[in-house]
Amino acid sequence: MKLKEIKEKGIKNLINLDKSINHKIILISIVIIVLVLSYLITLYITKDNSNSNIDNNNDKEVSIQYDEILIGSSFDKEGEYYVLYYDFSSEENNELSSLLSSYKQKEDKKNIYSVDMSNSFNKNNIGENINYNPSNASELVINGPTLILFNNGEVNEYIDNLDEIKELLK
Repeated sequence: MKLKEIKEKGIKNLINLDKSINHKIILISIVIIVLVLSYLITLYITKDNSNSNIDNNNDKEVSIQYDEILIGSSFDKEGEYYVLYYDFSSEENNELSSLLSSYKQKEDKKNIYSVDMSNSFNKNNIGENINYNPSNASELVINGPTLILFNNGEVNEYIDNLDEIKELLK
């Protein structure tokens, strides 16, 4: 080989190498640009959502309600209190709901809790064989609207007559 051919091959190799490096640099630059843009877009979206959540939370006051309980919690309270068991979804019991609300507004009243018997967690305690003196939640059997007066977790009074319940809540 002649020196001239060797120089030409060397120059061609350098040019090809240079093109290969340029392509790799361009490719890496494009990947970096796409990643930076993705990061900035994600940052903008999450910042926008976090601000809107903060604004929404400032408008709403969060409160925890303790009046509706599960049937298993009936025996867990201290002092003297009532628990009203009824199906919240039943249209027949709308009157009970309004009486319950008005009872809670009274000043000289006992604490009262309510149990939604249509809740799947409470359905195991629905039955025909009523136990008028249960000592725990597993012995409690409810058949229709029922009001029970508890004293430190023990049953003092069991009312399953709807008219008596309404009269007591008035």
